[in-house]
Amino acid sequence: MPPRGEGRGRLFDVPIALQMRKVAATIPGGFEPNYVDVPWLFSIAITQLLNVRKNQMTETRIGYSTSQIALHWIIAALVLFQLFFGESMTTVVDAAEDGAAVSSADQALGSAHYWIGISTLALVLIRLLMRVVSGAPEPAESGPGWMRIAARGSHGLFYLLLLLTPIVGLLAFYIGDPWGDIHSLNKPVFVVLISVHAVAALFHQYWLRDGTLKRMLSPGR
Repeated sequence: MPPRGEGRGRLFDVPIALQMRKVAATIPGGFEPNYVDVPWLFSIAITQLLNVRKNQMTETRIGYSTSQIALHWIIAALVLFQLFFGESMTTVVDAAEDGAAVSSADQALGSAHYWIGISTLALVLIRLLMRVVSGAPEPAESGPGWMRIAARGSHGLFYLLLLLTPIVGLLAFYIGDPWGDIHSLNKPVFVVLISVHAVAALFHQYWLRDGTLKRMLSPGR
């Protein structure tokens, strides 16, 4: 068997994992994983979901609930923040590996990138569970069939990326390559999906006039 790190790739290379933990220690906000806080965070998410379910028992499926709409826009805002300022994390990690100094702004943004990623993952799980428990309105019947199929496919891809991107980011931070390269590929995919999603929403609202956009702006009753 080849020595660790030789001929076996870097996926489970302990020195790299330790190096990434040293990188974590250089960033304000505490990147060292707290194995008590993580299950606590998700227990809070489950509790909130159950509370939301009680409040949604009488809601119709004509439109989205207030909670679903709020989650949609909160997650959208967090994703946009990550896309605009996520490069600071790369700057911090590269500087720590090279022993170079990092600006306080990059340190703060790197810390924010880490915690916002975890928060996004928790919120997406809440939204998925809410969808399973409470359901969601049927898509608008206007437009050709291929458009409805494309809409379902893009939504599924959105959820997949929203779940996998934070997980791969954590693997990249604490383990290293090849997860970092995979994580960086998600950015252009997100940009394309968001652009298509926005154009489609405007097309439905102002060309087909089927109220699709309005359903994500005001709760259905």
